[in-house]
Amino acid sequence: MKYSLTTLGICFLIVLPISASQPGQPLDCSDWTIIQPGITCGEADFPPVCPGNAICSKTGTPPMDNAQHLFGIRKVNIGMCAAFGSFFERMDVYYVDLYSGNETIVATLADRCNLTTVDSEDWDPEGIYFDSLNGKLVFFLRMKCRTGVGGVCYPDEKHIVSFSGFAPLLEIVQSYDPNIASLEFAVPALPEGLPFANHFDSYWGTVDSLPDFTQSHPMSCSYPASAPVIGDFLTVADTSPTPPLGHANYIVVAVTHGTDRRYGRQLTGSTMTGRNPALLPVCE
Repeated sequence: MKYSLTTLGICFLIVLPISASQPGQPLDCSDWTIIQPGITCGEADFPPVCPGNAICSKTGTPPMDNAQHLFGIRKVNIGMCAAFGSFFERMDVYYVDLYSGNETIVATLADRCNLTTVDSEDWDPEGIYFDSLNGKLVFFLRMKCRTGVGGVCYPDEKHIVSFSGFAPLLEIVQSYDPNIASLEFAVPALPEGLPFANHFDSYWGTVDSLPDFTQSHPMSCSYPASAPVIGDFLTVADTSPTPPLGHANYIVVAVTHGTDRRYGRQLTGSTMTGRNPALLPVCE
């Protein structure tokens, strides 16, 4: 198995389930249609007593991400459920670019029409929050069931739903898809704490050789062709070989801004410092 070394450690890809939930059961992450590449869905049970954190404060203010996108959620009527004449709706999670005014749909979740019930969802317009540090949109969602004659419904279920994969604040958080042999990440707002990135370089190496980064191998150099902007979704071909059984590879990304070059941090005793960029081989 191949692993991806981020600025803090090993990053594992959480794959969104392909199969949907069963009819007559609450909708979940597997029922979402993800439109934007690199976004994954996660959910957690809503706590009986909501702690005093940002998502529970319910300010009602539309959240904005690190790329100046203003998020919103809306319900769209898409017809009638023929089973018993109930409205059939779709939920859209979207954002508006504050500079261009263009709207982009991130993901959609449609009601499910069954023989005697409709599995649906509702959201709390005040309970939506963007975690700028980790690049994650978080919101309240209540899974509901509407019924006709003879239908039996489950109790409403309230969840905290999150969409991960937006531009984080500092770190380059990579995901890996073994089916297409590529690495992907969203350009951070302050990559490795630098004002912006002129370009990135990707390297691979064997975990056995760590922490000696002089033994790493260039994978992709000086990408993209023009300076990336916050939130750009970059894909790099994974050219690292499959390691022998019982071994693993790492992949690390270096960022260049002018004459500055960084590729994460290291812990020496109780002190956190940047890794020495001179240890990386020339990428060309």
